[in-house]
Amino acid sequence: MKKIVILILTILPNIYSEECVEKLELFVAFDLIPAIGANLYQHTYALTSRPIFTLPALNNNINSRDNCSGFSFNLFYNSTPGLYTTKIEDNLNDYIQIAGSDILDELSADIIEGLENNIPLTLLDEFENANIHEHRVGALISANCRFFDCFRFEIGIPIVYQLRHYNIPEESLLEIKRFRLFDQSGGDESSVYKYVVGDSIGFDDSFCRIGWIYDSRCTQVETGVLGIIPTGTAWKTGLIGQDFRNSCPPFVDYGELLLVFADKQEYVKEILQEVGIQAAYRLSAMTLNQPLGEESKGGLGIYQRGSYILEKNCFLEWLAQGAYLFKRSATRYYIVKKDPKLYETSIYKELLQEYEEDPTPELLAEICESVRFLNQSIANTLFPDPLEVCLHPQWWYQLQLIANARYECWGAQFGFDWWHRQKPKIGLSASDTLKYNIPEGTVCFNQYQLKLVAGIGGCFCKTWGDVDVWLKFDQTMINQGIGQDRTINLQVNVNF
Repeated sequence: MKKIVILILTILPNIYSEECVEKLELFVAFDLIPAIGANLYQHTYALTSRPIFTLPALNNNINSRDNCSGFSFNLFYNSTPGLYTTKIEDNLNDYIQIAGSDILDELSADIIEGLENNIPLTLLDEFENANIHEHRVGALISANCRFFDCFRFEIGIPIVYQLRHYNIPEESLLEIKRFRLFDQSGGDESSVYKYVVGDSIGFDDSFCRIGWIYDSRCTQVETGVLGIIPTGTAWKTGLIGQDFRNSCPPFVDYGELLLVFADKQEYVKEILQEVGIQAAYRLSAMTLNQPLGEESKGGLGIYQRGSYILEKNCFLEWLAQGAYLFKRSATRYYIVKKDPKLYETSIYKELLQEYEEDPTPELLAEICESVRFLNQSIANTLFPDPLEVCLHPQWWYQLQLIANARYECWGAQFGFDWWHRQKPKIGLSASDTLKYNIPEGTVCFNQYQLKLVAGIGGCFCKTWGDVDVWLKFDQTMINQGIGQDRTINLQVNVNF
């Protein structure tokens, strides 16, 4: 990123000065105080996706074959054209209330009004009609070995490139490019990507299975233990986008801006643009910066998969598995609680009236503390605090039923997949619980998906074994809290 001037306004050394009185009078005159007491963010929880190895298009039900061992290579692309920001909606405005926000409306109307070449107060204005798209492309490589005739061990690891970006209307994207602080050349494409794209490449969580196999004339069933290995780690973050984890909000004395904006319009405009850029940066840290894997220390579960022959060339396959994720730590964002009684304009009017009648140092100190409190409240509104929290153990399960038909060396399959994840339980200290709005930062609903699965493929026999090549597809039909994602996968199975 090219050099950006971080404009920090600090309070004068003599903090209890008469200037504080003027600042508080302007907060009251512009009627900003009730708006400062409102919240901008409606939610601050992480937007999560389904683990890659559970995507049904990547499933390889190896127990339907007579071969002993083999490996599988999956080249996949998974796309979510609108991550859900709430239980059933994907609009970003349901996550952060940009349209109809009291504080943005008041600041935009009162501070910016009259400035030449009016530019929106913050970049947040341009995200009003946006949603978040996620793209994951990569390879899932797995190997399995059948031993002692009735046992099988399988292990797999996904390699993934993950990209999230805001889907912003073209007119809003053009407006974003007008912000010269993006780049000295005027906001070229690559500099804009730094604020609307988050991406990383690396390993997702791996899995392993060990199970006992039961064979009969028409049925083969494998039952065993599922392990989730916490290999999720990024080799590199911010290939074309940005690594938003280290965002640091600027401190701004908004009372000072109210004092000087009439005479220093360009100065105020630059300050507010910088606030907007940093606020957009914090929003991206919360929504685009999703770590690879489940942020877990692993998990343990059980599984059963099997096949049942209906006719000579027709059979059913099923998979049932579930896992219990161990306790782990993660970064989550929270809003500082606000007491509505502290944001009543009448309180500050009375304080100013008392000072006018009796200008004591104690009242002046109280006025200056009030200005500091209002400045900090604006910062808390625009920049939720990142906290390291404890995620308590959490479980998920998956059920899948697939019908297969074969003709000579060709085959087709069709079926359904159900996946369900328990809502997370987050542990915070007693002091944090008192300070922050916990419900807004915690997912309060279970996540689930019902997917349609289909595929076509062929089997090519060799002297040393056989090779299956499949093109598989899954599409979400019903979901809660995730998104209407779809997957296409080219699968090559080598069995010997």
